Amino acid sequence: MSKNPISQYQRTAVTTASREQLVIMLYEACIKNLNKAIEGVHSKDLAAKGVAVGKAHDILNELTNSLNHDVGGEISKNLEGLYSFFIRELIDGNLKNDTHKFETVKKMLEDLLSGWRQAIASLQAQKAKS
Repeated sequence: MSKNPISQYQRTAVTTASREQLVIMLYEACIKNLNKAIEGVHSKDLAAKGVAVGKAHDILNELTNSLNHDVGGEISKNLEGLYSFFIRELIDGNLKNDTHKFETVKKMLEDLLSGWRQAIASLQAQKAKS
């Protein structure tokens, strides 16, 4: 067992989070890694850029694998298409050290994150009224 309280807190936060909260956490982590990739390009730390891109790629794969097309219907299909586009942009940006590609993905993820937060707030407000 880890004695690091931050690590324990993070592990507890993930294991007790709702499905919606996990999606938000994944979006936030992906955005954080895109920022690290951008910084890696600017500082010419290509190893750090590569690690950050790899983590962002893994997160996007996890988001893709978590989609439920039976429940999500058209929305989940659209998200799958977006996540595939993001992955292609990450790969291309990584190969070309193109921060514009990372910025594009980051901006779109920030927009999606905002939408998720609004949807969750709306659901919580509806539950509170019930």
